[in-house]
This record gives sequence, structure tokens and C-alpha cells, in this order.
Amino acid sequence: MKPGLDEAAVRRIWKYGVLPYIEERLFGQGDERLAEFDLDRLLNNDPSDQPDPIEGEGALDDSSDG
Repeated sequence: MKPGLDEAAVRRIWKYGVLPYIEERLFGQGDERLAEFDLDRLLNNDPSDQPDPIEGEGALDDSSDG
């Protein structure tokens, strides 16, 4: 971590800088979807706790047209 960047600072940045952007991007998708971005859950980083990706969302298109 950056010097002077403690957990409280990270939580403030997440709450007021990152989370509002995520909320805007997920508007209308429900609280369950937003819960995937809970900071404590992300910091836990338990892969078994991660949801399956939604088909077509963030998927890379391997086909090339030219």
C-alpha cells in the first residue's frame, strides 16, 4: 500500500469514489448484483464465493472480421 494509505482511507475511497460509479453502472440490476462489490467480500477474495459470470457480460469476442 501507499504510505499514509491505511484501511480507513481505502474504505473512504471505496465508499465515496468507487462504489457510486459501480452503483451507476449497475442501475436497475438489483441489490444482489451490487452486493458482489461489497468491500469486505472483495477483500476476503474467496473464489468459491464468486458468482458465475453472466453470459455475454464482459466476455471477450475471439472472432475477428479482418
